[in-house]
Amino acid sequence: MLLLSPMGRLNEKRQYAMHLEDRLQQTMRRRLDGFDGRMRLLAERLEGMSPLKKLAQGYAYVADESGHCLSSIKGVAIGDPVQVYVRDGRMQAVIKEIDEDVAWKKKELTIEQSFAEIEEILNKLESNEVTLEDSFLLYQSGMQQIKHCNDLMNAVEQKVQMLNSNGELENI
Repeated sequence: MLLLSPMGRLNEKRQYAMHLEDRLQQTMRRRLDGFDGRMRLLAERLEGMSPLKKLAQGYAYVADESGHCLSSIKGVAIGDPVQVYVRDGRMQAVIKEIDEDVAWKKKELTIEQSFAEIEEILNKLESNEVTLEDSFLLYQSGMQQIKHCNDLMNAVEQKVQMLNSNGELENI
């Protein structure tokens, strides 16, 4: 009879409302905790990509007179002024000499050697154990090896197309 009385039903509704309030608070706390964890992960990822952190690791940012980032020797000429940004300040410099990076010019690799090198580069990139800058350098090297492979395959394809019926290369 107590449950059927208006006071009994009112108490039941109050308990249900308190139960819903508890659930609502717990659900919101779990959601906030989840967002807090996600925010911390994103903050750590951003910190790992921080230009200031990279500068503190010994890297520099080089810009031309206009402030545009220089990432290639093709963007400057001898005598051009440049700005060099490091962890604790900025330096002004003048280009005195330009040498093409011989580290990128490797001896002619066979296609199989190039494939092996590309596989090695991919393994390093997929390991996530290299810095962002090193990732870019590895990517650049891999793309150069891909171009080298394509050039080799195109050369072989042209030779195959020039073979005469005797199996000899024809001079076209």
